[in-house]
Amino acid sequence: PEPAGRPATKGELDQLLEHLIGELDAVDFFRTPDRRASMARTLRLIFARADLREADVHLLRGVIKALARGGRRAPQGRT
Repeated sequence: PEPAGRPATKGELDQLLEHLIGELDAVDFFRTPDRRASMARTLRLIFARADLREADVHLLRGVIKALARGGRRAPQGRT
């Protein structure tokens, strides 16, 4: 069966990767500039092969955002 939704655009994939790489930079994941360049290139290749849909990109951006804030969300209905 054909995947639902339209394919993600190059711009959407670029924004996803910028978001992911930015958050990885924020926690010093890469440790060195050489490692950063190599791993960023590998991440780009992985996402380019993945045939992501627009909805996939939105989901992954939400996952990255949740992880970046420590996975904690204020309970709904509480002040």
